[in-house]
Amino acid sequence: MSKSELQKRIAWSGLEDADVEEILRIFSSLPPKRQAQILDRWDIIADAIRRRRQRIETEKEILLSGTVHNMHAYVETYTRETY
Repeated sequence: MSKSELQKRIAWSGLEDADVEEILRIFSSLPPKRQAQILDRWDIIADAIRRRRQRIETEKEILLSGTVHNMHAYVETYTRETY
């Protein structure tokens, strides 16, 4: 098993570019036995990465929505107090 085998699997997995870069960097530093273990479990690993990425994106949306809501509330309060 090799880095090129991992790259083939990554191409099919639909992972984010940032995740792919990190995976390739880490993978190349691992011993061959560990690389083989990762390739054997690739579908499970890729699915876990996608789920975590989705959870992160959802959390970002929630935080951004809350921030926008707070900004609107601040502007409304400021506007009422000023005028």
